[in-house]
Amino acid sequence: MTYIADNPAAWAAPLRLREDLSAGDVTKYMALPWQADFPACHTH
Repeated sequence: MTYIADNPAAWAAPLRLREDLSAGDVTKYMALPWQADFPACHTH
């Protein structure tokens, strides 16, 4: 998992992610650096 796992605001309780996180929020920044801009790309 990414830095989101280290963010206390992402957790509702121990080992429980918040329910309002969208699908892919936890893994969307796990790509290699030259591929990591696709979450911000809205043209594809």
